[in-house]
Amino acid sequence: MPENRGGARNSSEKAAKRQLVKDHIKTFTCRASHYARRGAPGRKYLPADLNVKKMHELFRRQNDEHITYSLYEL
Repeated sequence: MPENRGGARNSSEKAAKRQLVKDHIKTFTCRASHYARRGAPGRKYLPADLNVKKMHELFRRQNDEHITYSLYEL
């Protein structure tokens, strides 16, 4: 019998869901750091009152696509 275990876990469906999550995260307004960080000049920060759980809930309200919390936090 052929071996069916293993193989690539990256499917096009999962990649499309990841892209939806990335697009949703980019909609939030970020601010630059108030620290003088020379090592990461382009680093942006989300507001302090926003966390991953709230972002996931907003995503679920705005989209019909079912994305799990574990996929969203990646």
